[in-house]
Amino acid sequence: MAAQGQTFCNASGDSGAFTTGSSSSNGVDNPARYNAPSSTPYITQVGGTFLALNGTAQSWNSEQVWNVGVDATGDHFDNSASSGGVSSYYTIPAWQTNLSHLPAWGGSPSFRNIPDVSACADHIYEVLGGRATPDDYGGGTSASAPLWAGFMALVNQQLAAQGNPSAGFINPTLYALAAGPANALCFHDVTYGSNVWTASPNLFFALTNYDLCTGLGTMTGTNLINALAPPKPAFLPPAVSASGLTLNWRTVPGAAYQLQATTNFFSTNWVNWGSPITTTGTIATATDTVTNTPRFYRLLVRP
Repeated sequence: MAAQGQTFCNASGDSGAFTTGSSSSNGVDNPARYNAPSSTPYITQVGGTFLALNGTAQSWNSEQVWNVGVDATGDHFDNSASSGGVSSYYTIPAWQTNLSHLPAWGGSPSFRNIPDVSACADHIYEVLGGRATPDDYGGGTSASAPLWAGFMALVNQQLAAQGNPSAGFINPTLYALAAGPANALCFHDVTYGSNVWTASPNLFFALTNYDLCTGLGTMTGTNLINALAPPKPAFLPPAVSASGLTLNWRTVPGAAYQLQATTNFFSTNWVNWGSPITTTGTIATATDTVTNTPRFYRLLVRP
């Protein structure tokens, strides 16, 4: 599916941090378990969070790792926390190799780390065929994964409206965005909570940037949609002075733009004008000095 340009979203599991090894009691590589081998790098593994909103569901407030907690005896519940950990079979994909902080927090620089991203996993109101499901409110990463799939449908809908192909297999792009200057604009970084449980009381804990509870974090909504499916750029009025021309254009935070120029509008020989600009705001600028030669400009949105 990845080779065909499709993103497959999969629940990371609801049984807390993976224990180690190929015979892990809850890992995704144990062939005796029903969920093997869901740790393949070519799917998007989705963890879960508790989501808190401002007011009456008005706006995002905060998130923490989805973990139901402890029972009356002080023991951690089993099968009630966002799963994550390290694959015992799949080597680390190229898009995870820049996560240099992993070893100190139980991650691996050599094998695939799970999950990739997360979404709300608690009190999800479920409607099937126009009717509420029998339990009405569902939860767990089996709710988080369809939320990400629905989010990707919105991304692809915007791309289709622009006449562009779908976003394709999204994992490399998500990690590239998270490593860039627009990380905080595209992802809610979940830094509170853990997915510890009875068999894994010391791992794993949420931390700044990627972690083995919630991955890169949760989607910010419109910001991330526009970063994955940037609207066509539009020039604003330029600023003209004796020394040159300052070009301004509207941008989407997280998107990369390449300014190009040519002296002949009908030419196919457009030349890159400077380096690509990855934006963190809504307006970008570039300056050209005065010459005696007319120049025409255009913008390209880079992947």
